[in-house]
Amino acid sequence: MSTHEPKTIRRFEVVRRDTSTGTSRRLGTIGIDPMGTMTILSRGEDPDGLLPLVVSEQNRRQNMNVPIPPPPEAPRFAMVTRVVERGSDEFVPALADYLRQFYAIELNEA
Repeated sequence: MSTHEPKTIRRFEVVRRDTSTGTSRRLGTIGIDPMGTMTILSRGEDPDGLLPLVVSEQNRRQNMNVPIPPPPEAPRFAMVTRVVERGSDEFVPALADYLRQFYAIELNEA
């Protein structure tokens, strides 16, 4: 008998920040399964339909490239990344960082 508990779907409120006005709006709620696949659970204030586009785009990714410090011998201003595979424990945090950086979207665990 296995002592491992099955992983469950994690729920997140999806909030988009408008950096020009300092306001935010709730785009909806998503579920993220143990493999990092997102599902829209409910829709919020999303007049541009951004949430389904982001979910569809990110669900096609098999991995994320995460920036890491370059080695000491690297040329000045070198950019180095490492791959984080879908389904790993680091994938959802990497996804959240990506959404924050490129879409001004916060994932708040519900």
